[in-house]
Amino acid sequence: MAFKKRRSLSTPVRPSAGPRARSASAPEARAPEPETDPVDAPEQFDVPEEFDVPEEVGDLPPIRLWDVPEPAPLPGPASPRQHGETLTDADRRSVNYQRDMEFFQSLWQTYYHGTTGARVHTVGERALYGLMSTDDPFENADYLRTPLEPGSIVTLAEVGVRTRSFVTFPQENEDLTQAAAEGDYFHLANFRHPADPGKNAWRARRLAVNVKTQETALSLAAGLTTLFGDEQVGPYFEKVKVFLSEVPAESPVKTDKLVLYYQTADDAVDGGPDVVGDRLLEAVNSLLPPDQAVTLTSPFLSRVATAVTWGEDTQHFAPWAEGMSFTDSRASLIKVVLDTNTPMLNPTALAEAVFDVFDVAGIPWNQRHRHTQPS
Repeated sequence: MAFKKRRSLSTPVRPSAGPRARSASAPEARAPEPETDPVDAPEQFDVPEEFDVPEEVGDLPPIRLWDVPEPAPLPGPASPRQHGETLTDADRRSVNYQRDMEFFQSLWQTYYHGTTGARVHTVGERALYGLMSTDDPFENADYLRTPLEPGSIVTLAEVGVRTRSFVTFPQENEDLTQAAAEGDYFHLANFRHPADPGKNAWRARRLAVNVKTQETALSLAAGLTTLFGDEQVGPYFEKVKVFLSEVPAESPVKTDKLVLYYQTADDAVDGGPDVVGDRLLEAVNSLLPPDQAVTLTSPFLSRVATAVTWGEDTQHFAPWAEGMSFTDSRASLIKVVLDTNTPMLNPTALAEAVFDVFDVAGIPWNQRHRHTQPS
């Protein structure tokens, strides 16, 4: 939890030429397939050779078409726009790209010499996870500074017991009351439809939600539990994980204040819709007040709404990632690059090296929230 993320004041890093050739181990390139939006379907988006990212996401330089990652062949949750939101699907992918390049700039500044590009060891690799996952700047991380009222978390847990809808358990401390007093991740697990791990292979996904306050997180988590018994969503909606505390803290906190774990439906097919993800996203957008949505997200996840990103649950896609979270899995691959001690002259070179390792491990460099299936 106690990580402070460094952020460069310079513009995000972008390659200076066209797309580089991928390694021989990289997945075969696919023709882009446009994602659809409930508002705009069935129209396809057109991306000019150069366009400006809207002011809502910051004053960034123009992005060329080749900078935009390919849409996933199996769509993730759709992107119903919130009131006043102007980002198109192409814009969202561009924002993902810029965010990841900003991450590589911070990573390079932390672990490599600014002039020679030599690997330096003034910061331990344990800081990598925090660099990938915590709110920035620290001055704006108010989520923990205003805690919940005492008894709020126990009351939520009692609702689950009374309705026989969900069971609440903390992640680090076995005692619920003590965990509430100290702060912990709380898992609200579907009691009506217990998770079936045997169905997770190639079907497990997650939505990550970033919000401003714990009161909002508590209310959103409680509202989402009503879907545990839903006929369409319930059988595939495993749990909600949310960080809550009843004492104030002066510490950065992870960008994924809530994580929704689910499986795609039994009848989901390649190229078809993610009905479960769409319903969960619709619920988040309807329950989350627009002024409580935080746009900052962790690298490699894919944005689908103002405060929501999605990714596949790596441990159920990659045998080497058993027991790892989404961020853990990608951090472990980045460490492979850091441990080579190979000089990196700039953040672009570092990004390319990491993308090569991603490709070999089955994480497409241009769909970093997903995984390649064995042929």
